[in-house]
Amino acid sequence: GEGLEPNFQSGAYVVDGSLIADAKGAVDQINVSEPGNDNQVVEVSGIDISPDSIAVDGDSDADGLNDLAIGHSGSNGVTRVATVVYGDTIAAAFGGSDEIDLNFTSATEGVAISDDGSMASQIFSVDPVRVQWIGNADGVAGDEIMVGVAEASPLGRERAGYLLVFTEANLASSNGDLRIDSTNPDPALVRVLQGYGSEVRTGRELFAFDLDGDAALDIGSASLSAGNEGPQFNTGGLVIFAGIVVSAAIAQPDGASDMATTEIVEAP
Repeated sequence: GEGLEPNFQSGAYVVDGSLIADAKGAVDQINVSEPGNDNQVVEVSGIDISPDSIAVDGDSDADGLNDLAIGHSGSNGVTRVATVVYGDTIAAAFGGSDEIDLNFTSATEGVAISDDGSMASQIFSVDPVRVQWIGNADGVAGDEIMVGVAEASPLGRERAGYLLVFTEANLASSNGDLRIDSTNPDPALVRVLQGYGSEVRTGRELFAFDLDGDAALDIGSASLSAGNEGPQFNTGGLVIFAGIVVSAAIAQPDGASDMATTEIVEAP
């Protein structure tokens, strides 16, 4: 959250499980600033930009350690969309510096994902940017990550939203600094699932799990502004992509997939 010591910049805290276990049933609260909590709390900060979402159930580099993904909405001219902090970076910080600076000095620490193209003005709005690990969708060791940008307007569909999917190879080859231009995405860097209708705001809420038992993670995107329009509000909607569709979208050569023409299941 905001106001992290000592630099008062936004970020997150990673708390060791043993500290959480000790607090359970005892004090029922943890003061991350207590001196006695040294080596059990890691501060992740360094950029003055809001952390809108966090996902920890993915391992992009297949080293057996969960990586931390943070989705950002911008401020102060920062074009950071998301950040991936590698699990070994977090492990090294426990018992070490107890701090991780999101302004990485080495590609081995993590990956900063930024958009320097025309979508930057659409990303940085009141709506959040969501991150979600989606497991191994391309058959190559390492998990893919999905970034939901609800305010983007692909194919002339105002605020239809994007789902940006990055493979483990995208992150590994980025040298810690992955830059995209969503108006002309490089298929070697990103897969784009483009929202199927205006005002749907695809990617506002995300989930990923295996719904049909085929060992492939299905992904879903929920939006309050999708669905049928009522007298005052939209009814909301949920779009589910079967794992086989996700894998096909990632594998296709042009890097973009139109949700309006692909096989989706919509539950208004």
